[in-house]
Amino acid sequence: LDEFQLASSRPMPERTGPALRFMTRTARVETPAIEFDFTRPFTLEAWASAQSDFTGDDNSRVVARFGDVGLKLHPPLRDWQVIGWDKATSRGVNIVTDEGFSATLDRRAHLAAQWSGERMQFFVNGRECPNRENPIGAFSSPEEMRRFFRDRLAAANSKPITLGGFPVLNPDRPNAGGGVLGGTIDAFRLSRGARYANSFEPGELKPDDATVLLYDFHEGAGRSEERRVGKECRSRW
Repeated sequence: LDEFQLASSRPMPERTGPALRFMTRTARVETPAIEFDFTRPFTLEAWASAQSDFTGDDNSRVVARFGDVGLKLHPPLRDWQVIGWDKATSRGVNIVTDEGFSATLDRRAHLAAQWSGERMQFFVNGRECPNRENPIGAFSSPEEMRRFFRDRLAAANSKPITLGGFPVLNPDRPNAGGGVLGGTIDAFRLSRGARYANSFEPGELKPDDATVLLYDFHEGAGRSEERRVGKECRSRW
């Protein structure tokens, strides 16, 4: 196996101490709504760990969600995905890492989803992962599918970002929709522009001129504050 196939299992620096832990179906953090154009290049990244002791619904383990677009881990292959979904038409586009990049459970990993303005890139532990675009529902052409995904990104403009899970969509059907990571997130950053052109060695996330949002949950144990981490819903740190 070459370094790209081994990306998921590369040893990453451990970080002991507090992190946000998302293990129940209602656990999530919602950031304040931000003025940001997701159709322009951006980089969304997090240090996260999916845990093997999670006993909840294993269908959709969400790292981050913005509008109708989500970065998630999908069992049973444990591949990383970015999915754009339109519930009105029941259509979607699923961008999935190739085989060989499944998550290693109980191990801290650096994840980056990067939009160039034309296509989505994945980096797992600093290595770019080949990916494929899968349609959900009927599309007349690859071009229509890409326009659809770009429209989903546009619909996320000026919306909150939800970390660690997203709420049940229909309160009358509590087991339908929704999703939770079943693990921990200790840092998250959204940046303007594409940060990574090649493989890199991930470090701790720091603010710079390109940073739009940066949340570091390693400051200590306690309850989240509105001004610091947005709306905290039954997550623990």
